[in-house]
Amino acid sequence: AKTNSDNTLLLKGSSLSSGEVHFSKSKTEYIKNSNDWFPTNDIVKINNNIIEFISRKYEQIKISGELVNTHHLNNTFNTFKKKQNITLTSLIIANKNNKYGHQIDLLIESVANLNQAQDLVASFNQEQPKHQSIKNIFFFRLLDKSPLGKIKQKTIF
Repeated sequence: AKTNSDNTLLLKGSSLSSGEVHFSKSKTEYIKNSNDWFPTNDIVKINNNIIEFISRKYEQIKISGELVNTHHLNNTFNTFKKKQNITLTSLIIANKNNKYGHQIDLLIESVANLNQAQDLVASFNQEQPKHQSIKNIFFFRLLDKSPLGKIKQKTIF
């Protein structure tokens, strides 16, 4: 094991992937890694051959062993809302869950839209794999936002 310049863990071994397969409707393409080291997206410190986990490079978590990217899931949910002509201010988050590792929850600004939010989540969940379905809805009178209108996640937790 070693790290690259941004402390991303790199692994090497015969049981690791030697490349990536990209699927599209028209073709399947195999792209071989440029070297033998496999990037894990884990940020670590290595000291005396001991690996200390710091964080993930991306907003990925595991639910029942499946990787879920909360940033991508938020984009999917926002696209779903737009198709439904719903303008709720919302944020999908991952909360720790002892049984599954994490669970997906939804934060919504405004308590006035309870029925609309429940219907929206039920419809959204029907289109998602079970491990990516929203488990709980939390309502806030006001969510802290940046000047550009994006929810400040760090102020919520």
